[in-house]
Amino acid sequence: MDASAARSEGQRLVDDLRALDDEAVTWTGTPSSVECGPHETEGVEFHWASEGAAPPDPQKFIARTYTVMREAGFSVEQSTRELHDGRPLYLVAGASDSGAQVSLGSSAVNTVLQVSSACAEGNAADYD
Repeated sequence: MDASAARSEGQRLVDDLRALDDEAVTWTGTPSSVECGPHETEGVEFHWASEGAAPPDPQKFIARTYTVMREAGFSVEQSTRELHDGRPLYLVAGASDSGAQVSLGSSAVNTVLQVSSACAEGNAADYD
């Protein structure tokens, strides 16, 4: 996979999740680029991160997120944890066949999204 394809895959997913609730998944801007692979000029990986508002119903938001990720070709797992105050934290995580990884947590407090692209051919310094 080349760097452009890796970056596009991650950006498409971020855009799809923002379409569900743009206050929960806030605009992340340009992704950061980091080196990947055993040598510093061997590959590039892109990262998106967002912390947004709590959606009106975090459980339904995570269920919709699960569907969007499955439709995008990600293998997906969904779970529920408990915040320190006893309220539920709904989580969804997944990976694509290319190696991209996604995690999203949503509660009555906030929504946190992290996306990492696959390691692709290229140099991270070219994307600063």
